Amino acid sequence: MIYGLLGKKLSYSYSPKIHERLGSIPYELMERSEEEVPSFLIEKNFKGVNVTIPYKSFVMNYLDELDESAIKVDCVNTIQNTKGRLKGYNTDYMGFLYSFKKLGLSDKKILIVGNGATAKTVKVALTDEGFGDIKIVSRRGAHNFEDIDYYRGSQVLINATPVGMYPNVDTDFPVDIDRLKNLLAVMDLNYNPLETKILSKAKSLGLLTMSGLLMLVAQAKYSSEIFQDKKIDDGKIEIIYEELIKDL
Repeated sequence: MIYGLLGKKLSYSYSPKIHERLGSIPYELMERSEEEVPSFLIEKNFKGVNVTIPYKSFVMNYLDELDESAIKVDCVNTIQNTKGRLKGYNTDYMGFLYSFKKLGLSDKKILIVGNGATAKTVKVALTDEGFGDIKIVSRRGAHNFEDIDYYRGSQVLINATPVGMYPNVDTDFPVDIDRLKNLLAVMDLNYNPLETKILSKAKSLGLLTMSGLLMLVAQAKYSSEIFQDKKIDDGKIEIIYEELIKDL
């Protein structure tokens, strides 16, 4: 049986390149509509799959068991098939923290843009790390993008939406970072392109920046440990990350 990535539109994904380097092979892109996802999971014709937008919460209804990591953030990005039993995990939590810590920031005011599964994971992870001032803005949430007074003092912006991701690379970012005078860093969890429009803008302002590529590689490493039931050295994350950077 195979490994793969379950999602709706996946042509942008680097996951096969990463998982092949980690030994989870063969690894395929599994594009499914929402109507097709239940039967895909019921048929269980896979050894393990990663799950991406927009199905990270949706798939939970079709699993036999949830790991504590998935319960904690209420969404799943990794499913392991063990003798016909499907267990859901969340490795985005650890993958995010692995990459975020590279920025060397602590005790800062955080602004998360987006209110989906990834935003939820980021909020839980940062709360666990002791960040006490975390604000979330989204198009339809309790606080929208126009509510500038709510988030004007933010020091770190984290984009947890698909805005700026391939193929819609020219889409304007919904938050005007020129108005955030205390901003120190921007982290965009998208990774294709490596430098999104908002990251390019942040660099022009002299801010710290980070794409989502390192998080992608890190969460894949943690997923592959589940798939293969073995420990993989953290050094592989940096090696694969550097290889991908050279390829892009």
